[in-house]
Amino acid sequence: MIFENHFIYFPSKFSDGDWQPWHTHHDSLPIQPRIEDIFLTTSDGARIHGWFCQPWDHRNQTPIDSQAVVLWSHRNAGNITPRFEMILELVRIPANVLIFDYRGYGRSEGKPSEAGIYHDALTAWNVLVCDQDIDPTRIVLLGRSLGGAVAIELASHDKITPAGLIIESSFTSIPDMAAEIIPILPRFLIRTQMNSIDKVGGLTTPKLFVHSEDDDLIPYHHGQRLFAAAPEPKQFYSLQGAGHNDTQWVGGQPYLHTIRQFIHRCVPPNKP
Repeated sequence: MIFENHFIYFPSKFSDGDWQPWHTHHDSLPIQPRIEDIFLTTSDGARIHGWFCQPWDHRNQTPIDSQAVVLWSHRNAGNITPRFEMILELVRIPANVLIFDYRGYGRSEGKPSEAGIYHDALTAWNVLVCDQDIDPTRIVLLGRSLGGAVAIELASHDKITPAGLIIESSFTSIPDMAAEIIPILPRFLIRTQMNSIDKVGGLTTPKLFVHSEDDDLIPYHHGQRLFAAAPEPKQFYSLQGAGHNDTQWVGGQPYLHTIRQFIHRCVPPNKP
């Protein structure tokens, strides 16, 4: 119990990773993200770092109008820097993207905890809705792996009504995952819950669940159970041959097309 968080969270701090990937890659792409560093202060005083990414016409050096905004809670290991390749795909939809590092990750201060990373996501939502005056019906929550539990928790707040929710390669709960790894571990010893399976049943927003049958970290049946517990409207997209960390590359264009079409259904490009 004393070392529980060390077995759950695997952050990489600054300066691990490429913190200016747009300077060294993809100069030939016509649509690229224009990335702004942002710092957010949570209600409990943590200073959180993120990137706000705007679709940008690289050739004409002008912004590209986008109705959709993706609020991205990333997976466990690392920080925001390895997500740049997927950011490239999201801005091509086109969509604005706010991706943030949980406390203790990247340039964010503090130490991660269940309550803490929930605060971090809520702060990012409030920055979009309150500070930037973005209509919540334009915001799609994206949560991957650990971030799936964060996005589900955020969507379960009474006053939060996102346009849609994408949950990729995530788990039903931390105790369920612990049982997969150490079956003899008593559940009462586990303080961290991230009990998505009990929360997802109350989410009426459109939902897309993505999971690979060959996920080598979070078993496929976790995604199936989350989908079964969720009310309509919902969609399940199954991948074959992808491990936990390569769904984008193995899934290729069909996977990206599924993400794009879901976002367009939630936030039509011509939304007033």
